[in-house]
Amino acid sequence: MHGCIRPCLVVLCAAIAVLVCGCNAQLSPEAKGILDAGTAAYAAGDNQRAIERMDAFLAEAGRSREAAEAFYVRGLAKYNLADRSGARQDMLETLDRTEDSLLTAKASLTLGDLAFEADQMALAENMYRQALANFEEGAKPTDHAHFRLGNVLQRQGRWREADVEFSRVIYFFNGSELARRSKQRLHARAWTVQAGAYTKRANAAAALKKMKQQLPDARIERFMAGRQLQFVIKVGRYPSYEQAVAALSNVKAMQSDAFVTSTE
Repeated sequence: MHGCIRPCLVVLCAAIAVLVCGCNAQLSPEAKGILDAGTAAYAAGDNQRAIERMDAFLAEAGRSREAAEAFYVRGLAKYNLADRSGARQDMLETLDRTEDSLLTAKASLTLGDLAFEADQMALAENMYRQALANFEEGAKPTDHAHFRLGNVLQRQGRWREADVEFSRVIYFFNGSELARRSKQRLHARAWTVQAGAYTKRANAAAALKKMKQQLPDARIERFMAGRQLQFVIKVGRYPSYEQAVAALSNVKAMQSDAFVTSTE
């Protein structure tokens, strides 16, 4: 994910600590120790250990209020181990069991990412909007949520709505990497295939000359990557994402790292 899961970790651990302390009367010392150990294992990057500890906690205290945090941490660990189905189920359990707005926002954001990766754009939109409704505007990880929502809206051809989401990233997180990427997507109205980026125009021109033999609609466009001017080769201009994807294989035959992106 992906961009959100690791940045959320510090806030996650703090939130869990507060919630656990507030509900300790309902937990045995053994159960609290298991929950703490699972959270610590996830923070240390030991996803398998985190899953094992949260399994044990849920077996011990699966009806407690803290079970929602256990499902959430276990879901993140499963995501990191590429168990997308298990991660999705744990996030749904989190939403079903929690009344905490921050935990609701985080679980919704993860479900949005899972839906986005599965190409389920309508579901991804709903989850990102639910996440944003529960996060404080201008605080991380709303930058990730707005950026991904902008991507979803572009995929659906809702270009002006997407501009609103990218503009929010730029406004609240100006200077960040996601703000830079949002500026590149702002005002896009179509799709293209990017087939290389160069810091020297001469190198871009040489690559373009070779591509033109097989891809006559290839062209060079300039853009600023931070303070660095880059010359980017783009191929075609397509009204839908699906059309650009269909053209991608032909471009990859000449430029293996080519990819689909939005364009003005």
